[in-house]
Amino acid sequence: MRKHGFKPAAFMSYDHNDDWNDRLSKLRELLEISVRNHTGGKTFKIFQDKRDIKWGEDWKYRIKESLNEVTFFIPILTPSFFNSQYCRFELETFLNREKMVNRKDLILPIYYMDTPILDDDTKRENDPLAKEIRPRIYLDWRDFRNCAIESREFTSSPESKPIFDILDGFAKQIGDALSKAVITIHPHDQSANEGSTATFNIEANGDDLAYQWQQSIDGGKTFSNIPGATHSSYTTPILTSNYNGGVYRIIVKGGNNDCIASNHAALSIIKDAPLREVMDSKESKTTWVVDPKHKGEITTITKAISLAKAEDTIHVRPGIYDESLLIDKPLEIIGDGELGEIVIRTSGTSVVQFKSTFGCFSNMALQQLSGGNWPCVNISQGRLELHDCDITSHSSSCIAIGNAEPNIHDNIIHDGNDIGILLSKNSGGIIENNKIFGNALAGVEIRGKSNPRVLRNKIYDGKGPGILVSKGGSGIIENNEIYGNALGGVEIIDGGNPNVMRNEIHDGKGVGISICRKGKGNIEENEIYNNALEGVEIKEEGNPIIRRNKLRNGQSKGFTVSYGGLGTIEENEVFGHKRAGVEITEGGNPKVHHNRIHDGKDCGILISKNGAGIMEDNYIFNNAFPAVVISDGGNPILRRNLIYDGQDMGIFIYNKGMGLIEDNKIYNNNHAGVAISGKSNPKIRYNRISDGKLSGILIYKNGEGIIEDNTISGNAHSGVEITEEGNPTLYRNRIDHGKNVGILIAESGLGLIEDNDISNNAQAGVEIREFACPIMKGNRINKNGNYGIFIHDNGGGTIVKNDLRDNSHGPFELQDWDISSPPPNRPKLTVLDNLE
Repeated sequence: MRKHGFKPAAFMSYDHNDDWNDRLSKLRELLEISVRNHTGGKTFKIFQDKRDIKWGEDWKYRIKESLNEVTFFIPILTPSFFNSQYCRFELETFLNREKMVNRKDLILPIYYMDTPILDDDTKRENDPLAKEIRPRIYLDWRDFRNCAIESREFTSSPESKPIFDILDGFAKQIGDALSKAVITIHPHDQSANEGSTATFNIEANGDDLAYQWQQSIDGGKTFSNIPGATHSSYTTPILTSNYNGGVYRIIVKGGNNDCIASNHAALSIIKDAPLREVMDSKESKTTWVVDPKHKGEITTITKAISLAKAEDTIHVRPGIYDESLLIDKPLEIIGDGELGEIVIRTSGTSVVQFKSTFGCFSNMALQQLSGGNWPCVNISQGRLELHDCDITSHSSSCIAIGNAEPNIHDNIIHDGNDIGILLSKNSGGIIENNKIFGNALAGVEIRGKSNPRVLRNKIYDGKGPGILVSKGGSGIIENNEIYGNALGGVEIIDGGNPNVMRNEIHDGKGVGISICRKGKGNIEENEIYNNALEGVEIKEEGNPIIRRNKLRNGQSKGFTVSYGGLGTIEENEVFGHKRAGVEITEGGNPKVHHNRIHDGKDCGILISKNGAGIMEDNYIFNNAFPAVVISDGGNPILRRNLIYDGQDMGIFIYNKGMGLIEDNKIYNNNHAGVAISGKSNPKIRYNRISDGKLSGILIYKNGEGIIEDNTISGNAHSGVEITEEGNPTLYRNRIDHGKNVGILIAESGLGLIEDNDISNNAQAGVEIREFACPIMKGNRINKNGNYGIFIHDNGGGTIVKNDLRDNSHGPFELQDWDISSPPPNRPKLTVLDNLE
């Protein structure tokens, strides 16, 4: 038995409001240590987003893509957990994951705080998640959540023994689960040609795994062991028709002798022979030999074609052939020699014109030298198999395809005076495993409703785009490497609508992918990096779906959506760009959701110049400049995003920026959570803005805005700061537990502040100074560490019907306020009907 390289991992799912004073962080550390001790020193890392968001983001992708690790899920059960859409989504996702691997021991709930929905039978019955999770609670931490478990005094006291007994039981549960075998990727059905082999693969996790592949010849009713097939992959012997219909599976044995069988995988033998074998099977076939050195009767290929019958074979020996070939019957034409030894060249026309139903042409160098507008190879009908050739044209395209479905593979297609491969007039076919480089225009162009498959090619160093899809073209563009082109790696325009999947698009001198002029397309799972301009550009009513791509380390922006561009941008990872991760400008209006936008050298998302769009459920973190910037009439909707750990502001709105900022979590940023200036007027509501290094919300330099129903807590400076003639409206916000004042209004700040709860801040609930003049009415300003309202240095305002009770230094204080000779511009102060 061999040791499998499994690295256990767990994900802690919790609402951030429950991690008060880092209690959950300290619990997580104890859990890691307990499991590590129980499993003999194995690393056991529990993701917690405050500590290691990158690892956590990988977890999310691992869940969505059903990747290969067994991962434990630790939900921290509280009322906030069940009210959080993020926590509920994580739990639902992991329940599905657990079912997929046929396990019931991967979710380990911790009951952290009394939660009515768990304990009330009626409420629990109406919530399927609560009903599912209640009987599975393993660790009850309610009696210990306020214990100082990090202190040496507590850990050495008798009171700590019940805690460590519980933790030991938790660690044993995980250790037992780790030793079990689990198959995370099952074998898939295989199809293979006679004379080839087939390979079945699985992936499994567990300790000390052993493998045994089995085969069934009765459709899966009975199985027998395959001798020597004791690894995670199995390759068959050379296949014959006798293998057709065979069924395979693997038995995986874990370290505690538990066994698990994989799903069944069927093997199908393909009996259809390739084109050349079909042609060889014809009894009437004749083989012709062309030799320019007069070693036979035929010295030109043209003569051999004229003599040959349909489905004959022509062998071409080394030499230079100055002729143009018209292939108007099904033939197989093969170069007999090394590539480059057989050269067919011409001027003023095409080297090869194919006008037959099918045929095969291989292993020759084809050179269109000059004259007119002639492609080197012109395929105007049928199904030509063109492979292992070196093709160039000094006149026009290297290959032109119209109303045909060829199979073009393993060629070198280069230095054309126009396009490398042009598909038009409803063409299809397969373009596979070619090297396409140095062409004057696109490496491949698909237009005129053509619909090919472009697979596993290298398309590089062109003077135009790598691939251009236009005028209703479509197709599948998959697993290509596209790099070093002067324009876009892929351009989609004029109604083009391809599927662009799993390509590597990098080091271009322009954009990675451009979708313009009503272009569409599905852009999925590509890796786009180190391009000189944007990773992806959408404009002029382009409307693609861009999903699960990785855009990284670009020299400019990750995405740009402009000039009426649309599109859906979802589940992408965008990081390391020198400019914005996403820019929306000049009327761009995309949907941007479930992306990870991080570690950029500029801002995360920039919306400017009347840009709009809906940004939902994104993770935006650790960018050098503000996570989100809105300016110059930008007017987006930002909803349910996590905006955190930024090196600057969370959201910066300036120069008449607008927008609806709703239900986001904005925390632990190095500057203000939200900053508003320059006559900007957004609507900010239902957000949680916490733990920032400066103010929660900063409104300054004539900034405005409606700020309502937010929770603003734990910020290092004021919860809200209004200064330099800022003039917002604050309704129904909860501003608490700040490390300084709740609200600071200074330097001629204004604003209407009404019906807010301002409590438990380290300093005054509200501080007004330096000619500030707000209107404050109907607020509850209680339990603050200084005065309820502190007015000094010529502050003023209207203070009406506020509750100012239970503040540490008293309800109200007025200092440095000269009544006898006030400054001429000092604002009026009115204080009426407050509860003190």
